[in-house]
Amino acid sequence: MPQRQLSISIVINTYNRAASLSATLQSLRRLNYPRFEVIVVNGPSTDNTMELLKAHAPSIRVGTCSDRNLSISRNVGIEMARGDLVAFLDDDAVPAENWLNDAADAFDGDEVGGAGGFVYDHTGYNLQYRYSVSNRLGTARWNVPESATEFCYPGCLEFPYLQGTNAIFRRPADLFPLRFGNDSFKPHHAAAQATGKPCVVLNLPGIAVDVDNPEDLDQLISSPSKTRAQRLAREYARAGTAHVGTGGPASLP
Repeated sequence: MPQRQLSISIVINTYNRAASLSATLQSLRRLNYPRFEVIVVNGPSTDNTMELLKAHAPSIRVGTCSDRNLSISRNVGIEMARGDLVAFLDDDAVPAENWLNDAADAFDGDEVGGAGGFVYDHTGYNLQYRYSVSNRLGTARWNVPESATEFCYPGCLEFPYLQGTNAIFRRPADLFPLRFGNDSFKPHHAAAQATGKPCVVLNLPGIAVDVDNPEDLDQLISSPSKTRAQRLAREYARAGTAHVGTGGPASLP
């Protein structure tokens, strides 16, 4: 019996980026995959984002997030998703026509929980992102040039992780609900207790602060720990840098 084709929920989180979001939504019409839905979660935008989303109805589903917080916005998208897979896409990204076909092919076994791919910059030619690995203290090596498949085994010191602009996750019925941000621990802990799964809390200074807003950044800067993220935050603070922007829309293979 042929395997059932997986359905996919594309989740786009946006805030005040109507122009780039319009190009992203237009690009989704060229996708070859037959079973997908599009969910756009709009933050407290003050531009014409909501008018744009209304113009694309009913081909998309729209959610709202009252906070300017990517983690909370992603949680809204996850709650709305109906697909077997959840695919996160940035609001300035333009995916290739076979993006979802290639993503679905990666889930060729029940043990595969997530997949991702390269990200090109606005030229569509130069690679902006290849691979990333992280250790269990939260220290990451970003844009690793080679695949890190040799790190995929239990207890490995480093392991691959996915960038949010091109990350696809499985949603089996018995999987703990995906959660991001400040509210993520309690539902994960409750789900573990309800199913009798052990839950261990580790004190890892490298990931002790989840930076979702300016207050979190202040906490990171004043923390006594000495991580690369903290050093970078302090350098930006000394330089008076308010934010870091992108050079243009990204495209996905």
